[in-house]
Amino acid sequence: SSESPPRAQLAMPRGAVFRAGTAAVAAKQGASRSAGREPSLAEPWAPFGAALLQHWREAEAQRIAPGKFQGERLLLWSDLHPRQPEPIPVGLFFADRPSMPPAQQRALELCVERGGPVLDVGAGAGSHVLALAAQGLVAEGVDACEGAVEVMRLRGVNARQCSMWDLTALSHYRTLVLLMNTVGSVGSVAGLRSLLERLHIATAQDCHVLLDISTPDWASVLAAANRRADPFRSFRENRWVVLQCWLTFGGVAGQTFPLLFVEQEAVLKVAKATGASASTPAVEEGLTLMAVASTAAAAGGSRRLWADRRRMRQIQFAR
Repeated sequence: SSESPPRAQLAMPRGAVFRAGTAAVAAKQGASRSAGREPSLAEPWAPFGAALLQHWREAEAQRIAPGKFQGERLLLWSDLHPRQPEPIPVGLFFADRPSMPPAQQRALELCVERGGPVLDVGAGAGSHVLALAAQGLVAEGVDACEGAVEVMRLRGVNARQCSMWDLTALSHYRTLVLLMNTVGSVGSVAGLRSLLERLHIATAQDCHVLLDISTPDWASVLAAANRRADPFRSFRENRWVVLQCWLTFGGVAGQTFPLLFVEQEAVLKVAKATGASASTPAVEEGLTLMAVASTAAAAGGSRRLWADRRRMRQIQFAR
């Protein structure tokens, strides 16, 4: 799933993307590099949208279920391993419910238990929305990526383009889901707190937010921190890691965005600070599903407090 990341300074020279990137990207941008110019970069999630659209069209043309179709892979790069991208099978974003990982299936079960309507934030290709609709729930998807929204609509999903930072008036939803580490695109622990505060204000008191978090690969992080050239520094051991990431697909290369990997204890602390409680309905290797809900005793006062602070910021900005 994708989301619109906050603007961030680039962590490394963008030419590194193309020196280490795919042959297609290098060939397309070779003239710019040889002329000493940085190649132009697309929006961060443009490669993701391009990957979803191409995968959908090729699977449709060959009459193969998109979740089973083996097409070109999306490449995820980061400053943890700047020359070793992680190839991502695009079919993962089209998985049907039986093929989804246990944590995602558990999230859908909780949505069914609570009833709809459900909003999938960073819905990607819309597979979670379709799975919920098959269970009789009213479910919708939002995504910051234009290509993702186009694919969702082609699949019959009620979808619209919207960043999670721009979500308002969510009081009619029983559950919000942010799966496949969508919440990682907040880019920092402070960003996670800011997002939970916003959702706390915009949702009803009995709304639950289901999010999965990707936990850090500490062995790789500590190895990168000890390398001689350009040691990795953006982490707090046993708490969180922030990677500077970028995506490439075919000839499309995206701008850098920060991606948060965080331990469960850090999320529990952030949730408590926003007047909410958090539990862990499912845990699997490298991934934890968390349910965040308002603490009944504190909910009213906390909502008023953060609403007042938001109004004050708006007044100050207007001045």
